[in-house]
Formats: sequence, structure tokens, C-alpha cells
Amino acid sequence: MKTISLIIFALCSTAFACGDPNKQAKSEPNRVDTVLAHLQKTSESIKTYQSKIVFLNKQTFPESETLRTGMFYFKGDGSSKIRVSFNTVKYDDQPIEQTKDEYIFDGIDLTHVEYKLKTVTIRRLSEPNHPLDAFELTSRYWPIIGFAKVDELKNDFDISLAEQTKNTVQLRLKPKSASRYAEDYLNIDFYVDTEKWLPVRMVAISPDELIYDFKLEKAVLNEKFADNVFNIEVPANFDKNIIPLEK
Repeated sequence: MKTISLIIFALCSTAFACGDPNKQAKSEPNRVDTVLAHLQKTSESIKTYQSKIVFLNKQTFPESETLRTGMFYFKGDGSSKIRVSFNTVKYDDQPIEQTKDEYIFDGIDLTHVEYKLKTVTIRRLSEPNHPLDAFELTSRYWPIIGFAKVDELKNDFDISLAEQTKNTVQLRLKPKSASRYAEDYLNIDFYVDTEKWLPVRMVAISPDELIYDFKLEKAVLNEKFADNVFNIEVPANFDKNIIPLEK
């Protein structure tokens, strides 16, 4: 019996194995390191990534919300790129509208094409001679984290375990005072799929109580898709706005 008890104890000591997951999450401070280590391993293996994206933007005063849905694409071969294509939008209690709103992150610039307004905005986010991983660049504009430089999250945030379910673990990230995120967010609730070890949701609250809620659904990893996914033809009559890098 003693041998069996030792075996059960050993199994339950591994990540997410036995007992009440919420109690385990609160009683094991090293679980944060375990989650981050799994995320780091997954991020290093990503060549391509695509998923459905659901983005809810809420403000408390005056109360309003905007819900957008679309597709998220990433390719990491050579110079990495991300494309976010929103194709529906819903304002408050209004009906869902079909839309066409494109974002391209190419390691240096964010290109935003708004077809309804007939504008294209190119915002420089990094030095041309110092391109960034597209996921890292995206995280400077939206709170989409956990894909790039996972091991550095602890430099920017105080991280604790908030909740754990059968297939998901929730981390609470509070920006440190010296973090580049400190002026943008009070905290970020970060949800991780513990089967695929991929980020599935980020809910960030800004100091002025804006809520940015991103869900990444039906993710497909490392399956080939055409390079022209990142080619967007901008009509010649669109207004162009170029925003230089902020120092």
C-alpha cells in the first residue's frame, strides 16, 4: 500500500494531474513557471498559425461595446507576418454588419486598411534595421501575448494563477511599474489551452476602464497556406496616412 500511495502522490505532483484544480493552482506557486515553460516550447515550434478571432471592445462611460469577428493568420518563415481580417462588426444591440477591415503586422509596420472609410494607415512600430517578430509587434498594439518571448513575460508582469479548469488555466498578469505595458493596462487575464498549450483568450483592462477581450478559436498549427494571404490590394482612390515611429 505504501508503494501505491507513493506512485499516486508522484502522479498528482505533475502538472494538472489530480484533485481540485483551483486549490492546486493556489497552493503551487511554481505552476506559473510550468505554464510559461509549456507556452515557450509551443511558441518555438510555430511555423504557421491560423484561427478565428473574436474581439470585444467595451467601455463603461458612456456604456458601449463593439464586437468584431474574423480570421487571424501568422507565418514565421523568414520575416514573420501577421494578418488579422475582420469581416463582421456589431455595435451594441444593433444587427451584425458585414465589413472589411484588414491589419498587417510585418515586423516593422502596422498597415490598417479600412474599406468603409476608404483609408489606409501605415504606422511604424519598429526601426527598419531592427525588425521584430510579428507576434511581438502585435503585442505592442493589442494585448495578444504568449506567442513570442514567453520567457520574458515575468520581466514585464507580476503573474499569478487565477483559476484552472479541466482544459484551461487562467493567469492574472499585472504590469510592473517599469514595464512598457504599465501605461496601457491595469491587468490582463490570460487563458491558456492546456491540451495544445496555446493562448486562447486575453482580457485586458486599461487605466480608463476600456476592456479589450480577444478570443482565438479553432486554431490550426503548422499547416501550409498560400503566401498571398498577406498580399492586400489597396484601391488607388484610398487616402493614405503614414505615422512615423514614436521615440
